[in-house]
Amino acid sequence: MPALTSRLNLSVACAVLGAASLLTSCNGNPFYEDLAPCETRHAVRFQWDTNMVGADAFRGNVHSVAIYGFDQNDKLAFHFAEKGDALAMQGYTLPITGVAPGEYTIVAWCGLDNDGTRSESFIVSDTEMGVTTRQELLCRMERDIHDDGTHHSSENLYDLYHGTSYGVQIYAKNDMDHQGDHVYTINLTKDTNNVRIMLQQMGKDVNVEDFSYRIEEANGTLGCDNELQTDETINYEPFNTENGVAGVEETRAGAITNVGIAIADLKMSRLMARRPSMLTIRNSDGSTVLQIPMTQYALLAKGYEAETFTDQEYLDRQDNYRLMFFLDSDGNWSSSRIVVNSWTIYKQPGTLE
Repeated sequence: MPALTSRLNLSVACAVLGAASLLTSCNGNPFYEDLAPCETRHAVRFQWDTNMVGADAFRGNVHSVAIYGFDQNDKLAFHFAEKGDALAMQGYTLPITGVAPGEYTIVAWCGLDNDGTRSESFIVSDTEMGVTTRQELLCRMERDIHDDGTHHSSENLYDLYHGTSYGVQIYAKNDMDHQGDHVYTINLTKDTNNVRIMLQQMGKDVNVEDFSYRIEEANGTLGCDNELQTDETINYEPFNTENGVAGVEETRAGAITNVGIAIADLKMSRLMARRPSMLTIRNSDGSTVLQIPMTQYALLAKGYEAETFTDQEYLDRQDNYRLMFFLDSDGNWSSSRIVVNSWTIYKQPGTLE
């Protein structure tokens, strides 16, 4: 897929005005103000509109960017990164400087470098200029490894975004045929998901401490193409649990009774439509309350929220999942009805077992 390019070529204007007459770039919006006017310059802009509203939400959501440029031999040729307030500026671009002319593929991982209040959530593999290939560029989620060898995450992960731009042309600084600013857009996909699990028992309060919550999926390592790589199964557990209150209509007269519900918040890496991710809730005695393929249940709301999307496009756009399960009077899961993202869904017999 060719890169999206915005090109401004004002060589005629520059010839008339002369280099000495301008202190800024040809379009008056320089990447660096100390560069001579009308040189050939390159930059990357980032766009995150692969979300449920379809609007660019890069500003205010993405706090660090990193790009890795690979030459036509798929070897790493350049790396640039930036973080902080600059990313919140209107029209932000990341300059590409000092790069040899040629055609490149750029891979972006955004969200690697954050506010420093806790450990980073995702780490890119070690790289070496001229040696590392694009296929060797991996992004791995940090996790805890227990004594029994199992992998666990109970962190409120920092958000991670991925994007790729192919066929990026870098021209020589003094290339008279390509003067001006060349800006290449990288469209981002968000790879992290918030999952809120709610348990409610009709007519009876539920205590969050009486249950354990876990989502299992081997999705902790992503490749340069944003596909999942071979990894250990990650046991995702809550970073937050709390007791809440919900109003329940109990009588024919429509009276509302408040009952306590159990709430557990988990954060996990990318969901893939063709892969299972198992959600298990257990009682304090270890007995299983419910065990379901979470990805399939998350997709139940697609027909209400985004019927025209493919399953994978929906999973890539939707980053918040709210799943409410109902317990009967004996504390067993009443599986005929669940709520997914505020949509009440009645499960048909024999489906999603």
